[in-house]
Amino acid sequence: MWKRVLTLALAVTSLYALPAAAEFNWYEHSSLKITMETEQVLYEWEYENPASFEFEKGERIVRGEKAKASFEDILSHVDLAVDKIPDETIKRLEGNGYPPIKRLIIYRHDPGRRYQIWSWPHGNETDAAAGER
Repeated sequence: MWKRVLTLALAVTSLYALPAAAEFNWYEHSSLKITMETEQVLYEWEYENPASFEFEKGERIVRGEKAKASFEDILSHVDLAVDKIPDETIKRLEGNGYPPIKRLIIYRHDPGRRYQIWSWPHGNETDAAAGER
């Protein structure tokens, strides 16, 4: 009887598994910056530990809670646990209201002074800066 209950409980909880992007704990990092370039607009999201958030859309700059909400939204579509930004991520972002994306670059700097860059299309790391992928 207990095996059935346990099996049912595990089955139900597996239905609520978080996507990989939500599992990435970005609060652990010293800084995280996302730059998204489209034909018309340049978007930038910046996080500086512990609680500094900034969001730029073209000439407009937002800070504080609204910037944090925008930052959390963009990160819900991006999986930083992988070493490259897949094409599916770009399609997902464009499907969620962003205009066609020309370039997406993410910079991460952790407390251990490790620097990492993700880019799309792949190969833009040298355009952005030298670093680890």
